[in-house]
Amino acid sequence: MKPHLENALDYLLLAKQESQDSSFERSQMLNKAIENISQLLTELEEEGQWTPPTPYDFSIADLLIEACQNP
Repeated sequence: MKPHLENALDYLLLAKQESQDSSFERSQMLNKAIENISQLLTELEEEGQWTPPTPYDFSIADLLIEACQNP
C-alpha cells in the first residue's frame, strides 16, 4: 500500500515541477499519480482493508486537484 501512495505523491510533485516546462510531461506525471492511487484503492478493496478517507487522504486529493487545475 505505502509504495503506491509514495509513488503517487512523487508523481504529483514532479507534475507540479513540470508545469513550467512541458504540458505533455506534466500530463504523464498526473496520469501516473492517478494510476498509483487507483492501484492503491483497488488493492485495499480486494483485501477488505478499505477504510473511510482520512484528512491525509483529502490532502492528497487536494494536491491532485490543484495539479490538474494549474497548467
